[in-house]
Amino acid sequence: MTKPKLAAGFSALMMGVAVAASAVPIDPATGGAVAAAAPAPPPAGASVPTATKVTHPVPFNDETKIRQSLVQVALAREPADLIIRGANVLNVFTLMWMPDTDIVVKGKRIAWVGPTGQWKGECGNIVDAKGLYAVPGFGESHKHIESSLLSPEWEAALVIPMGNTWTSEGSHEFSNVSGPHNVEFWLTPEKHGSPLKIFPALGSATPPSAFEVGGGNYAYHEIDENMKASLEVQGLDEVMDWPAVSVPTHLVTNESGKTSKRPATIAASSTAMVRVYATKTASMPSPPPV
Repeated sequence: MTKPKLAAGFSALMMGVAVAASAVPIDPATGGAVAAAAPAPPPAGASVPTATKVTHPVPFNDETKIRQSLVQVALAREPADLIIRGANVLNVFTLMWMPDTDIVVKGKRIAWVGPTGQWKGECGNIVDAKGLYAVPGFGESHKHIESSLLSPEWEAALVIPMGNTWTSEGSHEFSNVSGPHNVEFWLTPEKHGSPLKIFPALGSATPPSAFEVGGGNYAYHEIDENMKASLEVQGLDEVMDWPAVSVPTHLVTNESGKTSKRPATIAASSTAMVRVYATKTASMPSPPPV
């Protein structure tokens, strides 16, 4: 900024201060400023909304309550359940080891990580981890457990000892066998104690193509409902229906039985997402008699 512009800005600032000062009411008898009147108190019995008392309170869900408790533990206002003391912790952001580090745990969650002794809260369970190494749980970003013919709990028995704590399960095989129970199949073991966290990615190729019929059908509404029902359902799996991606128009049959051609918007590039089905046309030969 040049000196003339700087001076002009300073002058404008001073003018603003002067205008604000002149807006204060003056007592004509004394020449002094008149004190502003205090705001009138609310009428008797009236409720005053505050951060903890609102007109229409919204109840917090269990996940929110857990996170609120973790904040209180991190601030040393609530006791912790476990302290892993003095470990060498891998910082995955800096790619460096942090020696002499405490890990403060509440329930099944980590509430605080930092230098040994710096957390001042209360805890009756302290484990000495001096000389040991701690790393965040490993995870598999894309996997098909179902292709191994293993159930989720057997998968957990194999991968948990190797440090893998979560898996993104791209389920498009089981979804074609029992689509309505697909999510239930993957999430139930954890509810009964299995330590492996599984995040289903719904098989958009359910059925795999417009020419197949199986035990599941994932169109837009089925995908939407499953994602809304659980935060563990992370979204869509890989798309394998290439015709639906390459040719966004398909032959469909209307109620009168006539075949017509109309464009179809391919949400997430999947035929199954928009319920577009190929149909027989007059030019297709009939199957031979049995």
